[in-house]
Amino acid sequence: METEVIESLGIIIYKALDYGLKENEERELSPPLEQLIDHMANTVEADGSNDEGYEAAEEGLGDEDEKRKISAIRSYRDVMKLCAAHLPTESDAPNHYQAVCRALFAETMELHTFLTKIKSAKENLKKIQEMEKSDESSTDLEELKNADWARFWVQVMRDLRNGVKLKKVQERQYNPLPIEYQLTPYEMLMDDIRCKR
Repeated sequence: METEVIESLGIIIYKALDYGLKENEERELSPPLEQLIDHMANTVEADGSNDEGYEAAEEGLGDEDEKRKISAIRSYRDVMKLCAAHLPTESDAPNHYQAVCRALFAETMELHTFLTKIKSAKENLKKIQEMEKSDESSTDLEELKNADWARFWVQVMRDLRNGVKLKKVQERQYNPLPIEYQLTPYEMLMDDIRCKR
């Protein structure tokens, strides 16, 4: 039962990463993430090769024990161990991944609120247009779908997370953990405003 849930979760993660892309587009994943998803979704054959018709390079894997450990994802504990191994210190894993989940949840809620406001504004604009009974078509408004707004929102959040330089700033020392998930994009923006960056 647990392996079936892990397999389903791997497939859901893969589909979620492809959300919003055209059929002929494919998101570029880091080799460790791609390998984790392949093992979770059970798309790795018994000999350890991917079933996609090519042999992926096992980057970052030095010995056979580690290869066996990765190819045998059978429980949530195996997934958590593999994820924790990517951090500088494995003891930081609970705090780091809680911060990741918190930031992703906050970003999702902000996106939901943003899309709700856009939907409401579009409805209000339609009502105004109907009241004016103008002959102009509202095709421009109809063409602005939620996917377009969602893509724009994700791009803005990515820019906030990666940082946008508005003027020359002094470079500062970063810690080895990515700062992108230690604070939500809103908290990062407020921190930048406070520090006058």
